[in-house]
Amino acid sequence: MRARTRMRSSASPAGSWFGPGGIGVHARHLRIDGVHAATVTLTGYPAEVLPGWLEAIYTYPARIDVAIHAEPVAPLAAASRLRKQRARLEAGRRGDADKGRLEDPVIEAAAADAQDLAHRVARASAKLFRAAIHLTAYADSPEELDQVLAEIKGLLAAQLATLTPATFRQLEGWTATLPVGIDPLGPARTLATEALAACLPIASPDLTRLDHGDDGDAVGGVLWGLNTA
Repeated sequence: MRARTRMRSSASPAGSWFGPGGIGVHARHLRIDGVHAATVTLTGYPAEVLPGWLEAIYTYPARIDVAIHAEPVAPLAAASRLRKQRARLEAGRRGDADKGRLEDPVIEAAAADAQDLAHRVARASAKLFRAAIHLTAYADSPEELDQVLAEIKGLLAAQLATLTPATFRQLEGWTATLPVGIDPLGPARTLATEALAACLPIASPDLTRLDHGDDGDAVGGVLWGLNTA
């Protein structure tokens, strides 16, 4: 497959500060100024999470950009969605009971969670958000990039989370992880306030310590946010 290359011209060396000189677009990765990059999306979430459950990704010893896009859902729309979800779950429970099947613990737990969340949304003690989490990993070679992605997937698989590569949409995925506040990739997942807060890289009152490499540059995570509301 032929890679598509997008070149960016600059009238002065200062132009390199505002974007890469060229981007090679492949099906499963990008080549940005000689560096290989690949974007994956968090598509499967665990049933229960604790604050800081993504800390292993934020502190992973490689260059990884993690973007969390969140958009609040209007209270009326949130109540309508929860009502439909509860009706769907209740219909499934009654159907199983009519057929003499044993209760599905997963459906029972989901129905109880939906009922509790609906009550909290009605009391304005919780909100719903449309959220999407994307990760872009960088490496000097395709082999190193594959190794980084495999280790990241293993870390999240231990948390019962699933990553999906942005196949044929790597350019959109890379754009979604830039600090510009746009998400052309999607898809978004509906999360409650507590679940969304547990994904943020703020699990303690102390900031993550930044180490310094041999060249004196800081090495570590940087929190960057943009409010588009």
